Amino acid sequence: MQTPEQSPSDQAKPHPRLAKSFSQVAAATVASKVVGLIRDVIVGKAYGTSIVADAYQYAYLLTGNFFVMFGGLGGPFDTCTVTVLDSKSEEQRPVILRKLLKSTYGAFALGMGTGAWAALNLSNRLVQLPLGVLVTAMIVPMLPRFTRSATTGNFEKLRSDFERSVRFLWFTTLPILAVFCALAKDIVRVLFEGGQFKQDSVDLVTLALIFQLPSMFFYVARDLMTRVFYAFRDTHTPFRIACLTLVLKAIFDAVFVLYYKMDVAGISLSTSLVTAVNFVVLICLLKKQRNMGLNKIILPTLGMAVGAIICWFITAKTMPLVGQLIPQKISGFIPIAISALAGLFAYAATCWAFRIEDMKLVISQLLLRK
Repeated sequence: MQTPEQSPSDQAKPHPRLAKSFSQVAAATVASKVVGLIRDVIVGKAYGTSIVADAYQYAYLLTGNFFVMFGGLGGPFDTCTVTVLDSKSEEQRPVILRKLLKSTYGAFALGMGTGAWAALNLSNRLVQLPLGVLVTAMIVPMLPRFTRSATTGNFEKLRSDFERSVRFLWFTTLPILAVFCALAKDIVRVLFEGGQFKQDSVDLVTLALIFQLPSMFFYVARDLMTRVFYAFRDTHTPFRIACLTLVLKAIFDAVFVLYYKMDVAGISLSTSLVTAVNFVVLICLLKKQRNMGLNKIILPTLGMAVGAIICWFITAKTMPLVGQLIPQKISGFIPIAISALAGLFAYAATCWAFRIEDMKLVISQLLLRK
């Protein structure tokens, strides 16, 4: 029995089942990410950003490559279970290039002094903590839907699901980005400071983190767009773009590290710029080849951006006030949590005022659970 076609206005609205699937997978992913964070905290406190920490991170790079290629979500064999591709070797190419991409700035980090590679990896793990949850939670339920729509020729539904998914990812990513920008140094200090992780280590990781944070906005959409190409059995396009990304990354790293002497900040900045370029190229190709764009969600995204700016401002202003009220010895994450909640409340209020549909969806889901 066929269901009646949705009107354009209905297709533009976020679907409750999307939010439900998203929350279920996100909850399952959080546990893994928390365990990884605990490991990083233990290693950070034990070795700080010393040469031993660098050695550990280089060793982790090698073993992590094999994990992502053969066992990780989004690796070749994971995606092949959902999408029928020409061959597994073709699906491996973008993943291998992504690993080479990380190896590229690992090579530049060798010339930046002790602790640079450890700082870059710790900052990357902090960024990947929320991103891993968000992207995993969205890809798991949406990739089969993308593939089904592409296979059956239901391109209108595919466009609708794609736009809805990107908008929901940006809706959740922007306030996280705002909170991290406002509290970057406080988060690094509370998580890692102690033992061998001294103030200089806090400053180094914070510097790397600040310049990498802008990549979050582009990262979540880029990974989702890649899956749209996979749904159409197109692995060549992501591969070519990955090759371009690898070359650009090496160029940007050389410019920022060797010419401008930005060290870890330069590596992180080049990561953000390359991720943005990757996003732009992918969306242009989707528009040209599949008539899929993001024009319909520009206005909602602008409203979210305004909310994120307000969130950043409230969070940044609340933190010192709360810090004065709570003794430093017992504070820990309490000022961070209170400040973040104040900023998130401001973000939610702004999105509600702009009538962002995703905000209404989240509230309706919370009410249903009660």
